[in-house]
Amino acid sequence: LPDRLQSIWSNIDPYVEYIDDKLEGIIKWIDKNANKNDYVLIQGDFGATYQLVEYCKAKGLRPIYSTTEREAVETREENNSLMLGHRVSHVRYREY
Repeated sequence: LPDRLQSIWSNIDPYVEYIDDKLEGIIKWIDKNANKNDYVLIQGDFGATYQLVEYCKAKGLRPIYSTTEREAVETREENNSLMLGHRVSHVRYREY
């Protein structure tokens, strides 16, 4: 996605009831740039993801998402405190 559309996608307001207007530009971009059977990576806000997955399927596109493996990582600090973090690694793509 172009930066402007990526910013819209990454910042969908969780407080608004309807988001269709936020997806219009993204849908137009998909229509202009995607061809039948192209893969489309869709991850983000659940409602927006659902709408775009359904739209892409109806257009003959192949929506996918990334699966990950999460590993807890503990690091002992100098002051003897324990820092807990997570390492997230991409595993594969899966079709919706």
